Amino acid sequence: MTDSAKSTTEAEDTIQLVAKEIQIEAANLKAEAQTMRVKHQFFTVATILLGVAAPAFVTYSPTQGSGVEVWWKVVAIIVTALASASATIRTVLRYGDRYANSSLTSMALEDLYAELHTKRNEVLLQVRPDSYRLSWQNIHRGAASRCTALRSPMWRKRLQPLRRTR
Repeated sequence: MTDSAKSTTEAEDTIQLVAKEIQIEAANLKAEAQTMRVKHQFFTVATILLGVAAPAFVTYSPTQGSGVEVWWKVVAIIVTALASASATIRTVLRYGDRYANSSLTSMALEDLYAELHTKRNEVLLQVRPDSYRLSWQNIHRGAASRCTALRSPMWRKRLQPLRRTR
């Protein structure tokens, strides 16, 4: 096998490897997004329910001498504290924003995977073997710029081996 053919095969293998890693990372981000969505929904519902219930617990006062006055005050304090904690967690941890970010990044990575896969197949079907090297370089540049657009240093590092094919 000539050096050019070996270099072309290595470039193609690297593109396949990166495409597979992109697909795996997209699946991981999709699962993470699903988890964030569930947490966001839970804390949103909890905040709404506890936020509505807390004033009712605070304003209602059982009849004096019934023996439940102290317990009622403790319950009102606990419900109010849970409402405040739920609202704080929802605001500080921003599960909704994290869900949106993970979901959009996952979709972008899935799109990048599909694009790499399609371009690889186009090269194999339409390009003369002596022009493979240039085609792999073009695929690399496109993938590297998309990964940079995603601002993911992890993917920029993984695409470094492709630069050796130039």
